[in-house]
Amino acid sequence: MDTIRQKQVGKIIQVALSDVFIREAREILGAAMVSVTQVKLAPDLLQAKVYLSIYNTQKPEEILGFIQHNDREIRHLLGGKIRNKVRRIPELLFFRDDTMDEVIKLENLLQDIKEKDEAIEEMRKSSDFKEENPYKDETLNG
Repeated sequence: MDTIRQKQVGKIIQVALSDVFIREAREILGAAMVSVTQVKLAPDLLQAKVYLSIYNTQKPEEILGFIQHNDREIRHLLGGKIRNKVRRIPELLFFRDDTMDEVIKLENLLQDIKEKDEAIEEMRKSSDFKEENPYKDETLNG
């Protein structure tokens, strides 16, 4: 469980890194859009796990590789933004957060199921299928 200080510093890093990716890391990212979804700090605040959502690219793993390769430069840019708020700039470990990708896949699956259900319902309505249960015994309900 994160302490209040871990959460505070994590939020500071999240906001500052988002700004770094928007304004200063264009040469690393190209046309890709990177969103910092979560920052989890170690209890000693010296290591931060940064979870990124990467959009607008066919190869998000490649963009993540570029970010990991340039982690010192990104840490330096981050330090320029938060140096007055923390004593030491934590080491950054970048991970891809593919939660939104999974949500989109799940929504597409549910939409496909809904469309198939509607098609089956239309077929059922247009058929001569009787809705009554032939095994239902009328004498038991009376």
